[in-house]
Amino acid sequence: MLQNKYFWAGVSIASMWIAVLFVGVFGPTMNAGGSTGVQGLPVAVIMVAFFALIGTIVAAVFGFRK
Repeated sequence: MLQNKYFWAGVSIASMWIAVLFVGVFGPTMNAGGSTGVQGLPVAVIMVAFFALIGTIVAAVFGFRK
């Protein structure tokens, strides 16, 4: 099981999105002016989720191909 590349591809994708979840729940927010504050869009939506999406695509392409 530890040698299975499909397992590790799935674990890496799941860990990326779990990180997005924790940053979205516990991370700061960003206002329209660029400063952090109480109101605004979570940083996870802006930055972390974007890079997790890119990482998911790369992990899926290399991890799940035959």
